[in-house]
Amino acid sequence: MFLLDTNIVLEILLDQQNADNCCNFITSHQGFQLFMTDFSYFSINLKLFRLQKYNVLRSFHEEMIERRVLSIIRLEEKNWESLIDVSNKFKLDFDDSYQYVVASEYGLQLVSYDKDFDSTPIQRIEP
Repeated sequence: MFLLDTNIVLEILLDQQNADNCCNFITSHQGFQLFMTDFSYFSINLKLFRLQKYNVLRSFHEEMIERRVLSIIRLEEKNWESLIDVSNKFKLDFDDSYQYVVASEYGLQLVSYDKDFDSTPIQRIEP
């Protein structure tokens, strides 16, 4: 089971340098459960709205969310204070702390290009 960081999905949606690797990772791991946080989901929506890429957003929602290629999960309220502890301990910003706590809470492997996670006990993988 994998938690995809925001940057993995944006690589694909914005056709960035690592888009092919990210697509291949998702395609080859469809038999596994693939997750993204609600924070990532809203961040992606915000980014695509700012860029006025409404058709990309529609396609993303139809192909990835409605078909349940990616499931959206959220941080449980009981773990909100963990965000502060994780941020202080590993010097992570809010969004990275959120991803870290959710990955830990659900026992998920984090898939990300963000090297900030390398200072934590969670093992990050790149597509």
